[in-house]
This record gives sequence, structure tokens and C-alpha cells, in this order.
Amino acid sequence: MKKVIVALIVLFSINSMFSQCWKEISGGGYDGISHSLAIKTDGTLWEWENVVSNIPIQIGNDTSWQSISAATGMSSVALKSNHTLWALGDGVSNIPIQIGIDSDWQSISSGYDNYFAIKANGTLWTWTVNSPIPTQLGTDSNWKIISSNLGLNHAIKNNGTLWGWGNNYHGGIGDGTTINKINPVQIGMDTDWDKISNGEQCGFALKTNGTLWAWGWNNDSQLGDGTTIDKLNPIRLGTDTDWSTISTKYHFTMALKNNNTLWMWGGSYMGNNANHIPTQLGTENNWSKITTGGANLALALKSNNILWDFSQNPNPPTQISCISLNYNDFAQEENYLVYPNPAISDFTIEMLNEYVNDGKILRILNPLGQLVFLTKINQKKINISIDKYQRGIYFIEIINKNTQVLSIKKIIFQ
Repeated sequence: MKKVIVALIVLFSINSMFSQCWKEISGGGYDGISHSLAIKTDGTLWEWENVVSNIPIQIGNDTSWQSISAATGMSSVALKSNHTLWALGDGVSNIPIQIGIDSDWQSISSGYDNYFAIKANGTLWTWTVNSPIPTQLGTDSNWKIISSNLGLNHAIKNNGTLWGWGNNYHGGIGDGTTINKINPVQIGMDTDWDKISNGEQCGFALKTNGTLWAWGWNNDSQLGDGTTIDKLNPIRLGTDTDWSTISTKYHFTMALKNNNTLWMWGGSYMGNNANHIPTQLGTENNWSKITTGGANLALALKSNNILWDFSQNPNPPTQISCISLNYNDFAQEENYLVYPNPAISDFTIEMLNEYVNDGKILRILNPLGQLVFLTKINQKKINISIDKYQRGIYFIEIINKNTQVLSIKKIIFQ
């Protein structure tokens, strides 16, 4: 065990030295499911499922990822620096697959099973999981940004006007009605809208003057106006004029101000301790980016590129390490063998020493960090069929009763 302890100390030291590695983040999921995407400063792409594991796993080996949008479902989209469009997640075996051949995509947004993207010429395009061929939405060529979530969509044009369409059960579009809209309709007449973010049947937007606005479903005080009354039109939240960034996906919201302070509110996030109006988290003023998702997912990135997870217990948050499952075994001693590797139909895990009947647990994670196999180690050899698993890279972990990871091995299912 000395070698394992030494390896853990080395791993911790490496983590401390190289913790400043993240530059882009995006959260997804719905209800009890959440997942996160992130891009490191070296341009590599990573993903993890927050409920199961907060250990990021690398997606492919490319170093040219530029932007990401995690979906409400488990399929997501990403852009590379060459402005090509890619799908990843469930349905594509977590192997990035290019969508079309165009190389003029500028911005993206993932909904549940529908997706949107804007091209360099300002045209707006959409597609679904079942029909992954982008088709142009309308003929306008002045779209600037787009936000989609659970069938509710909003976009801002280059002229600063705000538009909405889709599901409108609780006034989530913000046009004063509860009637669904197939095509975009303008929200009010203002021409100074700057940023947008959609929750579940609610929307938030920032104006160029730094004011914050909200509308739609408000059963959990997610709008932040101190009430639980739905709002069919945008209402201004407070009198502050220094809001800079907004993110919502479910029933709570995160925001940043110009002074880089972090704020949060909404009912589902903290239960009976919910903040019904924007409330500052801590006193630090070096936050740079935020993202939210399902299952109370809340991530915030600092200006020093260190990523923090506020999801389960917002105070204190948990650091998302740069150390990930894309490395070789950090335990130096060989306590078990895995063969054959790569595996074609099945493989065997053979224990060599004290791990048998010692309270240890063996588990296997897929590339999303999701648990796919779990068993107590009560025999020397464990044979596992891979017939029901998708082909790709998996990770075998040995953990103790405190869920501390003692060793990791990578295996490929062919």
C-alpha cells in the first residue's frame, strides 16, 4: 500500500501544480440528470456526469475545440476553431461526428433533442437528433445569438431586437401570451438586448445598459423577483445596471456582475433555503464564466482558469481537477491484470493479492463517467461480457468502502 499512498501524494501534487487548465464550460441535463462539457486551455474537450463522477474524461484527441453547448438531454454540440460543427454524446457513442461539411458556423445552442446554430452570414439553422441535417429557419440573415432549452427558444438579432418561439405553457416566450409559436415572434420593441439564457419555461436577458430582465414560469421563484407569480412579459429585476453574464437551465439561475462577483437565486437549487432574489455567493471577485444544468448543476470558472462545482453544496464548492481519466494507472503496484485488452467479446480481471475479500469494489465507467458495472471483489477472476456495451474506451476502477479510487486502468471495447 505504500506505493499507492505515494502515488496518491504525487497525483495530488500534480493536481495542485496543473489545476489552472479550464477555459470554456457548459452544463446540461434535466431533473435528476446532469452532465458537463469543458474545454481546456490546450484546446482538448472533456465531459463528465456530475451525479456519478466529477472526474472529467477526454473526448477524442483533438486540440482545436473552440465552443461547446451541453444539451438538456445527453447529446450535445461543439464547434472547432475551423468553424466546423460536431455532435457528441448519446447516440454517437461519445465519438465526435461532424455535422455536414460547412465551415462557417459561428455560434451554437443545444435544446433537448433539437439544436440551433448561426452561420457567419447571420442565417439561423436547426436540426434534431433523429434528423441531423441542419435546415435554415426562415430567410433572415441578421441573427446574433441563440438560446434553446426544453422546446423554448430565444434569439437576439444584430439590431438588438429579442425574438422567441416554441413551447409557451407558462408565458416562457415573453410575448404576453401562453400560446405556442412555431416561428419566431418579436418580444416587445426594444433594440438594446444583449445576452439571453433559457430555463424551464422561463427566460432571462441582459440589456446593453447592464440591466437584468426575466419572464415566464415562476413557481419556484426562479425569476428572482421575490414572488411565485408567472410573468408573461419581461420584467426588470431590481435597479442594478452592472450585470454581465446570465445562465439558467432549470429552476435556478446564476449570474455575474461587472465586478466579477457571483450571484444565484431560485427555489429548486437550495430547497427551503432558496434565495428568491439575486443573492451573492461569497465575497470573491475573480469569477469569469458560469454554467447551469439539470440536477442543480452549477459550475463557475475563475479568471485563473480554476473550475468550481457548486452543484450539491454551494458553500464551499468543489474544485474540478485537471487530473482526469485520460491517464495511466496512478497506483504503481500491479494488484490486478486485465486481459485481453482491447477486448472483442469479453475480458477477464484477475486479482493478484490482497484485494480479494478485502472490502474492495470494482466498477467500470464509460467515457461519460457513467457507471456501467459494479461488483464486490470476492473472487480472484471476474469475467465480463461486453456484448451490451457500446464500443470505445472504458475505465476500470478499484475503490475502497469510502469510494476512494485506489487504481485505474483503461480498457478498449472493440
